[in-house]
Amino acid sequence: MKHSHIRSKLLRWTMALGLLACVPAHAGIIFQSATLGPTGLSWGNGWDIAGGSDLAVRFQLLDTYNVTAVGGDFVSVGPAPNGTIFAAIAAIGGPAAFPSTPGSFTPLASATFTVPSSSADIRVALPVTLGPGYYALIFGGGRFGATGNALAPGSDSDLPGVSYFVGAGVSDPGSYWANGGISGTRFVVEGTLSEGPGTVPEPGTGALFLGAGLWLAWLKRRRS
Repeated sequence: MKHSHIRSKLLRWTMALGLLACVPAHAGIIFQSATLGPTGLSWGNGWDIAGGSDLAVRFQLLDTYNVTAVGGDFVSVGPAPNGTIFAAIAAIGGPAAFPSTPGSFTPLASATFTVPSSSADIRVALPVTLGPGYYALIFGGGRFGATGNALAPGSDSDLPGVSYFVGAGVSDPGSYWANGGISGTRFVVEGTLSEGPGTVPEPGTGALFLGAGLWLAWLKRRRS
């Protein structure tokens, strides 16, 4: 009975320590269109991002995520800084759908940022919570306060199933989306899995080791 009582107390301590050590996950990549290729490239060949020339990619989420930042591999056209471009996330109706036209789509979130004179994998803060569904990550100019242009070098390695599309025009009528036309372009979405009701975080490593240590100490005392 005495050993049973001690073991019961140890189990309660281990569970309590595990709960105390539960920590939220750090932000990480939840979507990327391509793996990063060479960086440090100067302006040259690539895909234009400017007013009237948007680049976009579709992605799907199966759970709710708290997006923290977006970005990708970009280089300035000419000496930096050369104005700003925008990043935007828009909801779309399916795996092959488009937002409304480039000149009129309403984003769930948007931000502007400057691009360096040598290509780099950069990020811009874009806080937004996205539920399960299909979305488009769009980079462009001429809207949402964007004042400049940039290039996506096209030197990255596309991941299987990536679904790019492009946009032309910043005013309606006349603006449109079209599938394809670009490749080797790295677009990234970062964030964390939303810890809503019913989500159970994993115990921290320290708590697991401490609990195991208490259990081993009990076994050693019992055998002595």
